[in-house]
Amino acid sequence: MEAESARIEDCKGEPLCEEGKNALEAAGFPVTPEVPIPLEWKTYDNYNLILLVDNPDNPALFNTMGGDVDNKIHLLSEYAGFEGDIENPYEEGTFAGAIKASEAACKGLIDQLSSWMK
Repeated sequence: MEAESARIEDCKGEPLCEEGKNALEAAGFPVTPEVPIPLEWKTYDNYNLILLVDNPDNPALFNTMGGDVDNKIHLLSEYAGFEGDIENPYEEGTFAGAIKASEAACKGLIDQLSSWMK
């Protein structure tokens, strides 16, 4: 299984800020120096599942990926059991809140994938 972090913008992402690193480490998650890759047209074909933390109706996403004909694109929050976006710590949210919601969503995703494999 492989996972990558990506962003819609054409530019390559920036390394995680110190506050984000500290929050992840405090929650027990390893921090790597990797930065998000830019989404590209071929991204859709290269992955089985594409999880968004916010705004699945973003026109830039459609323009970059060409739509979602195979129903691969989902909000991460779907797997946490709530509707809406994962809070953005760079805008209105906190790193702790984003980590907590993302962790719950990832556990929900693992549960769903495990049930499919049975």
